[in-house]
Amino acid sequence: MCLVLVASLGHAGPGQAQQSVDRFVPEARPPRFFSALQILEGELKPESSVVTCRQVLADSQVNLAAEVSPWKEYRPQRSFSGDEPFSGAQALLLSPTEAVAATGQVVTLPAGVTELYGALQYRYGRGSTSPGDQLQIALFASEDGVASEPPLVTVKTREVAQDDDATWRLFEWEVLDADVLAELRSRGRFVFVVQTIRTNQTLAQQLWLDDLRANVCFPATSLSGQVRTSEGGVASALLLLIRSNATGSAVLASTRSDANGSYRFVGVPPLVTGSRYQIWYRDLPVAPPRLPGRTGFWAGPQLTSLAEGGSVTGLDLDVTGVTLLEPASYTTTVATDAAPVVLRWQGRATAGTFHQLCVYDPARGDPATGLPVQVCGSVRAADREPLSFALSPASFADVPAFAFTYRRSYRWYVVIYAGDPRLNPTVEYGYSQAERAITLLPAPAAPFDPPPLAEPGEPDSAASDAAWTLLIYLAGDNMLGDRTRLPWGVLPAQQLAWLPALATAYPQVNLISLADYYGPRGAELCVYAAQTPPDCRARGAINSADPATLAAFIAAGRARYPETRTALLLITPAQAAGWLALDEHPGEREAPTALNLDDLQTAYRAAGLGDANQLDLVIYQAPVMGSIDVLTATAPYARAMVGSSDQMWQITPWQALLSILEGAGSDELPVVATGVVEAYAAAAGPERAFSLVAYDLRRSEALLAQLETFALAVRTELTTTGAATRPALREALTKTQRYDSSGNGLIHALNLGNAQIAAQEDALIDLYSLAVEVAAIETASDTVRTAAETLVVWLEDETKTPVLVHRASAGESITGFPISFPKARGLAIFFPSGERLGQQQALFEQYVFDRPASQTSQSEWARLLTTYLEPVPGRGPGGITEGTGGIRVLPMPGGLQRPFIYVPVVRR
Repeated sequence: MCLVLVASLGHAGPGQAQQSVDRFVPEARPPRFFSALQILEGELKPESSVVTCRQVLADSQVNLAAEVSPWKEYRPQRSFSGDEPFSGAQALLLSPTEAVAATGQVVTLPAGVTELYGALQYRYGRGSTSPGDQLQIALFASEDGVASEPPLVTVKTREVAQDDDATWRLFEWEVLDADVLAELRSRGRFVFVVQTIRTNQTLAQQLWLDDLRANVCFPATSLSGQVRTSEGGVASALLLLIRSNATGSAVLASTRSDANGSYRFVGVPPLVTGSRYQIWYRDLPVAPPRLPGRTGFWAGPQLTSLAEGGSVTGLDLDVTGVTLLEPASYTTTVATDAAPVVLRWQGRATAGTFHQLCVYDPARGDPATGLPVQVCGSVRAADREPLSFALSPASFADVPAFAFTYRRSYRWYVVIYAGDPRLNPTVEYGYSQAERAITLLPAPAAPFDPPPLAEPGEPDSAASDAAWTLLIYLAGDNMLGDRTRLPWGVLPAQQLAWLPALATAYPQVNLISLADYYGPRGAELCVYAAQTPPDCRARGAINSADPATLAAFIAAGRARYPETRTALLLITPAQAAGWLALDEHPGEREAPTALNLDDLQTAYRAAGLGDANQLDLVIYQAPVMGSIDVLTATAPYARAMVGSSDQMWQITPWQALLSILEGAGSDELPVVATGVVEAYAAAAGPERAFSLVAYDLRRSEALLAQLETFALAVRTELTTTGAATRPALREALTKTQRYDSSGNGLIHALNLGNAQIAAQEDALIDLYSLAVEVAAIETASDTVRTAAETLVVWLEDETKTPVLVHRASAGESITGFPISFPKARGLAIFFPSGERLGQQQALFEQYVFDRPASQTSQSEWARLLTTYLEPVPGRGPGGITEGTGGIRVLPMPGGLQRPFIYVPVVRR
């Protein structure tokens, strides 16, 4: 943005004391995120029973060899027999040499046991029992006391005189007596013993035992607490239970708090040595709006020990956040060592709370962390130190590796600690809900003269027998037209200067342009005619991101030449959630504005489009507009569309474009749309990377139905069998083609200067590529695989797919890195990874929550994204990017043509 704010941004004014510069501290950074993270849904469920029962006997089916068997001989004689076991290969055999033979093992009890029960299978040898013989289950205090002391409790005794027929019988038992259970709980362990008691010691007795089970029941291990802010409990707060050890971390379960903010995880596995639990809060509401005053996340209480059957309460989380005050997000401002810009925030300034300001570069990676490079200031006591940071180049003096550069967009946010992290490295902490973008300048930009006033009247309209009208809408009041931000290349505004000559060369195409220029030129409406200068009228300071402006231009252009076919060329910045046409000086408005897809449809409707009254072709010369959502938004108002599923090269191939519209085949729309793609591909050249697509919009409705069926099938499987489906889907996503949604010129990577580091920072994937990978998941349900296979077949069918032609080229990206699209088919769709990278959180907010009543937000695809992302805490710095009016990721410019001169031998 070009506005340079001074005193309002915290600079010292006349007569004020000069603000000293704050410095970033070497090696200062928030606690490290998870080294490796899994989502283990299904290991426990919050809605599970409040009582857990489990089998506690080792080798209950008597499968182990004698030398390793846990079944001990307490009174002789115990052996193992393969003679007709009940199950498996062997059974225990008791052959008493005295009055009693006994076997058993030590059992350790979990805390809070409420019930003991079990069963076993037994058979006596034929003719080996006498009247008075008994089979008995007893619990002893110690192994040494089995032969010499009375039992703690005789659980059950059975008379077996009539059981000497060599038949297997079931023997069930239970312990319910409260006093006995209390005694066992106090001891924590006992010896489980099975013994046979004979009355006739002259009769040889044989007793086979098999499938011995002892189950203990206890209250399910649970963790509970409350989520609150300074204003009270937080309803429907999203909580994650995370288990960590030396190998990484895993999300075991997620739940939401009740109306009072209370939550509970039930059925939590006990902790083993070296592991820990932590409760995490995620600021992901069930439905919009997102409420202010909370942290973006909160890494809450930790537990390093948890016994089975234990219950831990009071695991409360205070998620009160801070509010970033100034400067506003996306501000470009002067900051020098003599006059730093002061970043200010407020909130959560209670005793014992500490704050830390951090700045990161969203496009550059840190090889040590695998995340964007960032620096942080000193930790400050929030109740007694300033909640501000004076920022200038000198702030980076002690952290030269950050490589601060003027005119580069950075992000700043605040880390909140519930104690002093310098004294307690495991203190609870969280990030501010929002982050803000800031760009620093060494000196003020030259002020603009006001644009000329709008001229009255409309341009003249010459008689025409042209076959096509090309409406050119250049939303260039942004970085597209700012030579200081894009110092090289042919700006789109310069390209319009070629139109007068082309109007003469191609008289069968009517040309009309509305260009909103950056700087004092303002906006101009021009009509181009053969053999005459263009008739251009100043339109003053307009808002090219206003739906009414676009609608009026389309309606007037179509009314001027009603008998022709009409193509609309939109030259604008854009971003992955479908926002485009950024206007940094929107007339009476103080802040930048942009069009979302609802606004775009509003403009089309207001222009009189819809039903049979449609544009013939819409060309989006804008980044990442070759997506399902743009396709769906445009389809009711146009017959065909051309766009890029990746970043767009802002090179309008005017001559080739007009030649296509005027030449043979211009009455065949697929031929025209395909030719436009070929023209843009040729203009980009063989060395540049691109993914360009032409679509038949008449096929979009049927595709959307297939997509919704696919999304519903996957979401249902995630909901019902998440433990198996989630890792399989995550693996499929790693193999799926992605597009550069972040605009850094890399695909799922961060810039390391001359190299790159892998990072899940892009939020656009290729739909066909995803369907292929999901169809290949062997463990997927028949419903999911059928839906994926059907979608693949649909997209491969030339009579059904909306893709008329897709041209993809490996080569140099908009930032000079090599990228390629080997699995691309040109249908991009939004699917963020869940990481806090590439502004994905803000894009998700705009995609799902910003337009709650839209077709996009209400789609099964949006529900699938929410289901998939909900238990993902996300790695990376910062909060959700703020902008005017709420969460915002500003549209991106794409890549501009660089005018190279090639000389013999040396190419430069």
